[in-house]
Formats: sequence, C-alpha cells, structure tokens
Amino acid sequence: KKSGLDPSKVEELLKDGFKFDKNGRWHRPNGQFASNADIGLPTKPTVPNGGSSPIHLRGKSGEEWLKSTYGGTSQKYFDVPGSGGRYIDQFADGIGHESKVGYTSLTQSIKEQIDKDVYLIQSFNMNGAHWHFFVSPETGKIGASQPLLEYLEKADKALGGGKIKYTIHY
Repeated sequence: KKSGLDPSKVEELLKDGFKFDKNGRWHRPNGQFASNADIGLPTKPTVPNGGSSPIHLRGKSGEEWLKSTYGGTSQKYFDVPGSGGRYIDQFADGIGHESKVGYTSLTQSIKEQIDKDVYLIQSFNMNGAHWHFFVSPETGKIGASQPLLEYLEKADKALGGGKIKYTIHY
C-alpha cells in the first residue's frame, strides 16, 4: 500500500467499471462520484482525534515513502541564483524526487519549483527530476491537474526528454 490503495484494489475497481478522472476522483460505473467507502479508502480523517493535520505535516507521508524507497538525502538544498534556492524532498543518485500529496494544481509556486528543477539539471547539479503524486490520507484525492502535467512535459521536452518524469501512485 504505497498510495492508500493496494494496486490489486485499483485493478479490481477498474475491472468493475469504476473510472479515475484527471481531478483525482473516482466515479462509479454509472458515472456518479464514488465515496471513499465505495473504493475502500478511510471515510474519516486518519489523524488523531478526527482532526486535520497541520499543513506542514500533510506531505510527510509521501516524503517518507521517497526516503524509504530511494534513500539519499532528505530536504537537500541547492542554490538557484536570484530565487532563494530549491529544497529537494529526496535527492538520491543524482535525481531530485519531489513529493506531492493530494490533488495538485499548477500554481505559481509549483511552476517555480519546476523551473528551478530545469535550472538544476541544465547546470549539472542534478541528472534529472522525478515528481511523485500520492493519495491524501485525509481527502482521498490524488493526482495532478492537466496544466501541471503539461508543464512538466514541456520542461522535460526543453531538456531534450527523459530528464523530468512523474508518477501518480494510485
């Protein structure tokens, strides 16, 4: 269970006619939105006392997965001239791994992170970047907006391809 749903459960849902949309939501075979209970996710927040975790802790589940999977250095800092630098969630074997938990849209801050990744690859500080999108244990949402995926693909193309990858961990 790397992303909240076991891969065999995802296969079962797809086989049963459930669909997963680009906004990170599951739909029943009849097209209606599926509840967390329908797809086997927790129906209540998975934090103590039913509260919600502070925003700075929400991404930790993805970062911990990256650390246990890839090793390397957590929160590695790189200087990027004129920008205040870039913290990479997990830096291992020359690759900067970025964790996003829940549904992620292309914001100015996200664009800046991607642009800094491009700079770090072009300046030979990193061999590549790999963005990872994980399900939120609180909302059950996962994925990236189409504009975000297109921005990642455009950045990769500008580098000649094969340098910026992404994985949605269903």
